[in-house]
Amino acid sequence: MLATGTTTKTSVAAIRERKREERIQALRSQAGLLLSHFDGCSLWLFGSLARGDWDAFSDVDVLAVGRDRGCADVLIDWPIRFSPAGWRMT
Repeated sequence: MLATGTTTKTSVAAIRERKREERIQALRSQAGLLLSHFDGCSLWLFGSLARGDWDAFSDVDVLAVGRDRGCADVLIDWPIRFSPAGWRMT
């Protein structure tokens, strides 16, 4: 039996929120591993995924903040990518 009306919207919203939380948690985990090699640096998530208005075509916007330009450049050059298996560093 198909759900209708508010039940469908709630169900879709719940699935969407769960997917968002899974992606953010995976990103947070991999970012933590990366940052463990770079003392004094940080990564900040912003954009549609951070706001919650992302869709299947959205990219992931991350700001790299380093203690100096060299650290930030290394973080920028070390992308974190999403694959069906989850986030991974490449």
